Amino acid sequence: MLRGTPTVTLNYLVKQLPTATAFINKNYEVVHVSDKWINDFDFDNRDVIGRNLTELFGGVDKDWGKALKDCLKGVASGESVHQHIGADGTVQWFEWQNIPWYDEKENIIGVILQTEDVTERINVELQAEKLETLLAAKSEITDVGSWEFDLERNRLQWCEITKKIHEVVPTYEPNIDTAINFYKEGYGRNTIAMAFDNAIQKGEAYEVSCELITAKGNEITVIATGKPIFKKGKLIGLVGTFRDITPKIKSELKSKRQERHFKSIFNSSYQFTGILDTQGTFLEINETALLFSGLKEEEVVSKKFWEAYWWPIPDYVKEGLKEIIRAASEGEVMRSEIVVLDKDKNPIPVDFSLKPVYDEHGNIFSLLAEGRMIKEMVAARRKLKESEKKFRALYELSPTSY
Repeated sequence: MLRGTPTVTLNYLVKQLPTATAFINKNYEVVHVSDKWINDFDFDNRDVIGRNLTELFGGVDKDWGKALKDCLKGVASGESVHQHIGADGTVQWFEWQNIPWYDEKENIIGVILQTEDVTERINVELQAEKLETLLAAKSEITDVGSWEFDLERNRLQWCEITKKIHEVVPTYEPNIDTAINFYKEGYGRNTIAMAFDNAIQKGEAYEVSCELITAKGNEITVIATGKPIFKKGKLIGLVGTFRDITPKIKSELKSKRQERHFKSIFNSSYQFTGILDTQGTFLEINETALLFSGLKEEEVVSKKFWEAYWWPIPDYVKEGLKEIIRAASEGEVMRSEIVVLDKDKNPIPVDFSLKPVYDEHGNIFSLLAEGRMIKEMVAARRKLKESEKKFRALYELSPTSY
């Protein structure tokens, strides 16, 4: 490509220049042009000489117009890359340079346009950037679809996985309107439409989770991402990923239902129940135990088992509790009748047990502590012993005992 500011050029040589070159006057009309310039822009069947740039290219955008005006003031523009769509829809990329055209008296009489076809280079760069974006997302998760939007051609493309998620036929060709209409009317559709518009208007990337109705009428939840693609500061399109997270959502809902079911059983039990880690720290405690002790959950959870309010104060009691925690964490099932203190510090007899809880690999990961008040049973035992004692005394005094 020519560099610097040229002076008068031998006009008859312009046609043979190896570089695609065109000379235009101050009215933006073509005065001289090389054969290569005509061939590059597919103007072979048109009379280029005397034609205005607006006629040839369908208009002069704001940036190009400014560059041409600057050249007429003696300021050459730097190199810039622009897209050109041929009559048959073929997309090409050209690197342009605009420099002032001087006559022999150093007067500016127009602009010299020099171009180079850089389509192959740009396509490689774009493809690399798209692949980098998509691969970065796909490296984190599997079964991720991709999509691509060409802003200049207003063309949306879906990969096979994205089509599969939408449950459309492999030959389906989406557009922006039909793609957005797949989303459930209301929040989902409004959210994706706004995210896409912001990406186009403001160049903002997005990641949204919305409900979608597939072509077969199935309701699913998806995560859609979009990333603007720029070249030389100009937005040329978007690329993104698409993932069906319905199985994950269902699994989370099932887990929440199971957790609520467990909590319901856990808290409705008439016996005291607590879950400890293998070091004896409370992880959970049921409402029955809290009501008995007059405590709140935060006053027990994260505290050590032997530091609980309901145990008698002596150190030997705490040491004994530490020992049964150690034994249970090694696989032993501990059970005994003990005395605990209620919220009024009254001693209450309890049938207490401590059991190890195993995971699917056979490893102990927590301990289950349970206690059942046996006040009535203890009283009945005492009454029985007293009755036995009286009976024995009467028996010994009876004449028949001799």
